[in-house]
Amino acid sequence: MLAWLGLISTHSIRYEELAESVRNVFWFDERLVYDGVYSNVGWYGTLLAAYRLFGFSLYTAKVVRLAIHVAGLFALAAVLRRGLRAGPALVPLVVAGLSPAVLYFGTLQTSFGLDLPYAAICLWLLLATRPASPGAWSVAAAAGCGVVAMIAAMSYPVFVLYVPSLALVAVWHARSSQAEADATARAGRLVAAGLAGAALPLAAVFLWVRTPEILWHDPATGAGLFRGGGQLGFDPATIARALGLVAGDLFTRGASYYYDVTRPDFSGAIGLIGCLGVVAWFVLLAARRRVAPLVAIAIGLLVLLGLGVPALTVDGEPGLRRSTPVLAAFFAMYAFAWREARGGAGGARLRTAALVACLLVPVAHVTHVPSLAADLARANPFQDYQWFSVAPTPAASLDRLRAQIEAGQRLGCPRDAAGQVVPCRLQEIYAALAGWYRWNEGRDRPIEAFDWRTGDPIPLTTEIWTSGYYPTCTRPEACRQEMERIQAELARGGAAAGSSPPR
Repeated sequence: MLAWLGLISTHSIRYEELAESVRNVFWFDERLVYDGVYSNVGWYGTLLAAYRLFGFSLYTAKVVRLAIHVAGLFALAAVLRRGLRAGPALVPLVVAGLSPAVLYFGTLQTSFGLDLPYAAICLWLLLATRPASPGAWSVAAAAGCGVVAMIAAMSYPVFVLYVPSLALVAVWHARSSQAEADATARAGRLVAAGLAGAALPLAAVFLWVRTPEILWHDPATGAGLFRGGGQLGFDPATIARALGLVAGDLFTRGASYYYDVTRPDFSGAIGLIGCLGVVAWFVLLAARRRVAPLVAIAIGLLVLLGLGVPALTVDGEPGLRRSTPVLAAFFAMYAFAWREARGGAGGARLRTAALVACLLVPVAHVTHVPSLAADLARANPFQDYQWFSVAPTPAASLDRLRAQIEAGQRLGCPRDAAGQVVPCRLQEIYAALAGWYRWNEGRDRPIEAFDWRTGDPIPLTTEIWTSGYYPTCTRPEACRQEMERIQAELARGGAAAGSSPPR
């Protein structure tokens, strides 16, 4: 399903996708961090490994996301089979696998929503350990869980919100597994292995980049690793707006930043009734202790953190992409609700009502697929129109521009009616062209452009942006304003900051 939807969405490429799957990866290959906002180095490192091993195209990142999605589904299936037989486990797997939010984010070439499959993989590895008698496999699983968790946290900061819940599940797993008096000491080996696994990718990244200070804290943006571009504060109006957007993304229409979905997960009467029924049934089960208290607390904590922490972000664009832990919590609730509705606690009528509610959710998800496909096939407000629409598709546009480079031509910004050069972004197309040659042919080919500041030819390098000669602003509109300011200063004969191009 995700592969099909991914193909549907190849008619355009969005600015954030260019930044997250092309530009930032090329900067990372140069051992640089573009800026503190774009600090998702776990995702960039994963893509860089894929580009070096398998080659680069504008849509290779979709294949990588598909691979992570499939790995997450296999991990979730393994977890579900621990409490359900293979047949019954299929229904919760369908609910998670056909979630409109999971599928929509899975088609994007960004790290939005990556926390969901990574959380499933971490949970599977965690439950695969044997705290009472930790052998080599258990130690390896614990270390693997640490590695995956750190890569996930460095891929999208939202994953940090899963850590308390995963820790509670680990405590529950250890308590339910231990029988010997010295089991706590034995479990300590697993904790040490997990911490060592988590430290490994973190240390590798800081040893790799030449600008670790920007990765940790970028003074120009106030952002950095594990927090992206979000700045926490407390403003009741902002909190109310953020929570309202997330509620709309779940129950009415997806209309937040990079989440344009007509019929989201629980929209319509079927989805709404199913969602409310599942949540109410789970709360009843937790109250009757049909769910282990630590596990119930872990799920509830995931809801609170998934809603509360992103709502405290006082800048940027709120929406479901920052609150996907709420979906993970719902999938967990659904698994318990489905298990008990099929033959657990409560009277026959209550279980029947719960079973109906559980069945409504996958029905809603299946019926939303055609609408989701239409959403992905239409034009979107975030797609790039500058360089990647010079041909019918972005891939064809890149091929056309590459042919111009092969013919000895330079990249050039457009000109207005008076013949003046209009400032434009060059970093994304430069990274796409330079990356194509590096990752597909194993060579660095010079890419030249006409400097929109002077009109003279200029060889493009990452230093042009790291030196401040060209602005590295993180949003196209902000970048346009900054470029126009520089252009106005030059027109007045003023000396703009960083006016000398690096050589």
